Amino acid sequence: MQSMTRRLAILIAGLFAALATLSGCAKHTPVSYAPAAYGMQVGGVYECYYVDNPAEVQTLIARGLCPVGSVPTRMPQSWLNQYFGYYDSPAYYNTYVPVSYRNNYIGTYHSYYLVHTNDIRAAAAAATWKGSNGKTVSGSQVDTAKMKFSTGSGSNSTMGGGSLRGGSSGGSTGGGSVSGGSGSSGGSSGGDGEDSSGGSSGGSGSHSKSGSSGGKSHSGGTSGGSLRGGKK
Repeated sequence: MQSMTRRLAILIAGLFAALATLSGCAKHTPVSYAPAAYGMQVGGVYECYYVDNPAEVQTLIARGLCPVGSVPTRMPQSWLNQYFGYYDSPAYYNTYVPVSYRNNYIGTYHSYYLVHTNDIRAAAAAATWKGSNGKTVSGSQVDTAKMKFSTGSGSNSTMGGGSLRGGSSGGSTGGGSVSGGSGSSGGSSGGDGEDSSGGSSGGSGSHSKSGSSGGKSHSGGTSGGSLRGGKK
């Protein structure tokens, strides 16, 4: 009788342990990532970076990712290369790029990737990511091709998969800043929100090759589709 009671107690304990394990698995949420910062403090002002259109900054400020009063500044090319997987994802362009300009953005950076693939893969190691779990991680510790991206605003409702272009760790950053094109730093934020085409410095979104201000530029000639799989 005593032996049977002991066995029953062991079985009950095992059952509770199994239920606890299943409960833990059910509550597991995949971690999504966004850049740890969206710009840089320079003297007394915060330069909030946009990729191709200063109107992007309006939404970044509205979502608390850049402080109010930030100066819209076109990001350096080295920054774009480090975080290209994120800026290449729907988590960014479906949230921060104005709708009226979005297809042009997608086409422009499809072309950009084709020219700067090696620079992007090498620069990824220098990135610093913040996860939805609140932890930061170095780009050298993750594979950006497999990362999930969040909007960065504390919500995971808009998530884009990692870049299918296959990027990630190793190498040093590709220096230089974005040159060429008509988008200047600190341009007007122009427009009236996401449906705006952006202020006067939005430009055509062309980028010249890294390290050369007179190189061959690539503008957004294609539209639609996703940056990830090429043109459809």
